[in-house]
Amino acid sequence: MHYFSVATISRLLERHGFDVMYVGHPGNSRGLRFILYFILALQMKRPEIYAKLKSWRLFDLRLTLNLFDIMYIIARRRPGEGDR
Repeated sequence: MHYFSVATISRLLERHGFDVMYVGHPGNSRGLRFILYFILALQMKRPEIYAKLKSWRLFDLRLTLNLFDIMYIIARRRPGEGDR
């Protein structure tokens, strides 16, 4: 697995004949119930607490976070650039 910064992925694309047209960082939406499950059942190993709380309507809410760890990139191959 590789983690790229905007600068490093841009250099990689440019080295292979692409021009970066757009870079965005979309947020990720998760339900609070999923977050509760992840923390209580998976991380803390307390599924019994999750089982007691999961039916609360509060956990129907969704939360959108942007940790800037996901990149959406649009790049265009330069005219005349073939595969290297």
